[in-house]
Amino acid sequence: MTRCKGEGYEWNNQVYSSDTTVCQLYSNPTGCDTMNCFTLRYAQSYVQRQNYNFCVGQRQQVQGVEVNSDTTFCVLYSSIGGCDSLVCADVNYLSSPRSAQTISICEGQTYNFQGQILSQAGIYLDTLATVKCDSVVALQLNVLPTYELKYDIIIKQGERLIFNNESFNETGTYTFDYQTKAGCDSLLILNLTVEPDSATTTWQVQNEAYFATTLISKLSGSFRIDAVTAASDLHRIDALQIFDVNGIEVFSALDLPLGSIAWQPHVAGLYFFQALVSATTQQPTRLLGKVLVVD
Repeated sequence: MTRCKGEGYEWNNQVYSSDTTVCQLYSNPTGCDTMNCFTLRYAQSYVQRQNYNFCVGQRQQVQGVEVNSDTTFCVLYSSIGGCDSLVCADVNYLSSPRSAQTISICEGQTYNFQGQILSQAGIYLDTLATVKCDSVVALQLNVLPTYELKYDIIIKQGERLIFNNESFNETGTYTFDYQTKAGCDSLLILNLTVEPDSATTTWQVQNEAYFATTLISKLSGSFRIDAVTAASDLHRIDALQIFDVNGIEVFSALDLPLGSIAWQPHVAGLYFFQALVSATTQQPTRLLGKVLVVD
C-alpha cells in the first residue's frame, strides 16, 4: 500500500505515518491460524528550488511562467506516485557590465573607439558581446582647441618690437609654434609693418602711447607694463583697466607700481588694457596695449 508522505493510515485502531510492515494473526473456521500482513510505503513529496540567471532586457520562460525581472515563485506538480511536489524558482536578472573612460584629443586629431573613427566631442556607447551579459563601454571624448592667432602691428623705423621673447625691427610675417597646456599644437602669426619716421602711426600721439603685444601663460597670472615711450620719468600706474574682446571689463586696479601686474585670467584669448601712468615732469601718459593669454 502506498501513501503520500505526511498522510496517516489507520488500521486496527493504529495510525501509521511511515514505511512499515504490519501482520496480524487470525483463526479460521477450520481451527488453523492465518497470518495477514501488509506493507505500507510512503511516496516522496519533493520541494525543489532552482536558480535562474538572465541578462537585463531578456524575456524568458521558467517552469511555464514568463519572466522579465527579479522574482521568486513556486509551481505545484504531481509526482509519479501521485503525491504533490513543489518546484520553486529564484530568478535573478544580471546588469550588463559597464565601463567608462574619458579621452581628450586635439582639434584635427581622431580617436579609434571600438572601430569607430571619432573626431567630434561627445559621449559614445558601444556594446561588447561576452560569455554572460553584454558589456557596455562608454566614452566621453573631449576635443581640445588649437589656435591660429594673427596680430597686425605697426612700429616706426628705428623702433624694436619684443614679441614672443624675440626682437623684431623689420617688416615681415613671422610665425611661431607653441603648445597649449594640454599639448595641442598652435600657431602665432605676426604681421609686422615698419613705417618711415614721417609716416603717421599710433605709436605715440601727445601723451598716449601704444604698448607692444605681450604673450603670457594663463598659469603665470602676471604681465609687465614698463615705460615704452621716450619719457624716462614714468614711474607709477594710477589706474589700470583690462577688457576682453567684447569690451567687458575683466580687471581693474588703482595705484600700482610700474612693472609686473598680478592678474589671473580665467580664459585664454586676447585682452586689451589701458593704463594711466604718472610722470614727474609731464602730464600723465595713457598706455594702450594687448595681452595674449595662452593655456
